[in-house]
Amino acid sequence: MGCSNDSMTDGEPFSGPYFTLNIASDFNTSLSDEWVVIQDSDGIILDFRPFEDGVTLVFESETPEEITNEIIITFLKFNTFGQGNKNYSINSYAEIPKGSVWNLKPLQGVNSDRGELLTNATTTIENLPGTGFIGFSVSTKNGGLGGGAGFVNNTFQANFNLWENDKRHLFSIIDTNNDKRFMFVDDFPSNGLLTLDYTNFNEFDEKIEVEPFNVDVDYSLQIQAFEENQEFGINEGYSLLSILRRPAQIELPELVYLDAYNEYITSFDVFMEDYEYNFRQVGGKPDRINVLENAELNVNNEAITSFSFTTNTTFNSRESFWQSSSGQFNAGLVNTSWKIESSQNTSVPVTLPDEILQRYPELNIEALAYSYTRLYTSFDNYEERLEKKFVSTSPIYWVGFSEESLTFKKK
Repeated sequence: MGCSNDSMTDGEPFSGPYFTLNIASDFNTSLSDEWVVIQDSDGIILDFRPFEDGVTLVFESETPEEITNEIIITFLKFNTFGQGNKNYSINSYAEIPKGSVWNLKPLQGVNSDRGELLTNATTTIENLPGTGFIGFSVSTKNGGLGGGAGFVNNTFQANFNLWENDKRHLFSIIDTNNDKRFMFVDDFPSNGLLTLDYTNFNEFDEKIEVEPFNVDVDYSLQIQAFEENQEFGINEGYSLLSILRRPAQIELPELVYLDAYNEYITSFDVFMEDYEYNFRQVGGKPDRINVLENAELNVNNEAITSFSFTTNTTFNSRESFWQSSSGQFNAGLVNTSWKIESSQNTSVPVTLPDEILQRYPELNIEALAYSYTRLYTSFDNYEERLEKKFVSTSPIYWVGFSEESLTFKKK
């Protein structure tokens, strides 16, 4: 996976850098301290360095053949916010092949430019059945437009901003009969005032139902559609469906799609008593969604350096998370978190160099308390996830490439 020794033949001693890290010029380290720490698979620290935008760090050893075949990579980020509040964020990745080449790239949330703000728009929708609605959204290919919506004198009205580069608007509604309908408006009046008739709204081309649940659960659902050759952005795309947390016993989840589009981001979350089911697919429509019920995870040891658990669920990678907080906001607040990713449920011997701990005396590793474990159950395996995250330069990772997972919080 991104190895620099691909040309080696079996039996030859390892040579060359045991790790290379490329930092993008726009990674944005100007407001934070950034460090990388490298350990061998036994937990011995091999090297650690700070880094800035646009640099390449090459890690070499005089005896590279003595370094374990897999290494542990840890990133530490320190930043302040508000009036002296401090935040330490640590992320560790185990089972990394020796010789890997990684790329750190910035978060790409928005790829488009809406242009100048033209006016505040008000849209009235007549003949909407009843005096309520389950869901409503207005969006363009550049993402949702927010604003507010509700009934005024028994007539539905929505308010949102009208932007220069937002040419085609999509209105999507779930009425009180749980019918999901939409309408595109290509030429929005320049004064921002528009009246629509709900009887002219269309039904979606395809609907995918989710199997009924055996227990009462809540769910959230978001479906974004992208035009051909449009670059993915986490906050972009037409909003076909947007449902914040809602009980499934009121109406079963139903996914909707349009034949005119081939690229989507589908995000579906189910909140159960002991865990959350999380589904996210970037690209085409999902064939079907099977929510795993009766999953269990029991932690045997919560300590970060000897963490282990048992589960009745098959998984291909996992992340576990610890956190601590001391002080009050704007009065000495210090937040610390440490996330560890690997393909197994065994402990990872993570540690930080004494030099870093002395440099940041508020960094209290001993105070970290276990918070949750997330099991990735389908789509990419651990190696493929890291390939997309640190080797590929594709922006798809940053909007959450296809994944299915279960998140178990501490009981």
